[in-house]
Amino acid sequence: MVVGTAARSLTGAPPLWYQSDDRGITLISIVLGQHLHASAVELGLLFFFSGIAGVLGSLAAPLLHRHLSFFVIGISALWTQALLMPLLILAPNLLMVGTILALIFFLFPIFDVLQRSQRMALIPDALQGRINSVYRLIVFSSNPISMALTGLLLQNFGTTPVVLIIAGGLALIALSATLNPHIRRADD
Repeated sequence: MVVGTAARSLTGAPPLWYQSDDRGITLISIVLGQHLHASAVELGLLFFFSGIAGVLGSLAAPLLHRHLSFFVIGISALWTQALLMPLLILAPNLLMVGTILALIFFLFPIFDVLQRSQRMALIPDALQGRINSVYRLIVFSSNPISMALTGLLLQNFGTTPVVLIIAGGLALIALSATLNPHIRRADD
């Protein structure tokens, strides 16, 4: 069944996507900000504007989907995040870290909103509760693991290797989504 396969593809990609979720990137950004001698207020402003960017990204997703396919938007968001992530290492000041972070946080909800709405459209109403429960169990149970692993890696290896690991993970997710025929044909 094509609908079942497409729904599994959309349910399977997000848990990988959330392994390098915004909480891990937030932790990395705090460490980067401390290296740049940012105050607590400056870090708070950095995350305030990143949060605004996230809200704008979630509002932009349906508008973008009116003009572009799920595949184009999703793949563009995934690859752009993978390419933006290593730029955090090169950011010379807090303003650049904030700009890169805002762009990343703008892109996070775009894919999330699109895949959730696509999943809701594909899955019969009678199965919505079960599918969403399993999805949330997988996704949200991975968040503490992701945070602990990010903290452990930051403590033992520093920001550069951790940023590169997350960028590599995002690139693998983008590549797997790009090659996934069910995501490519999600709008059919």
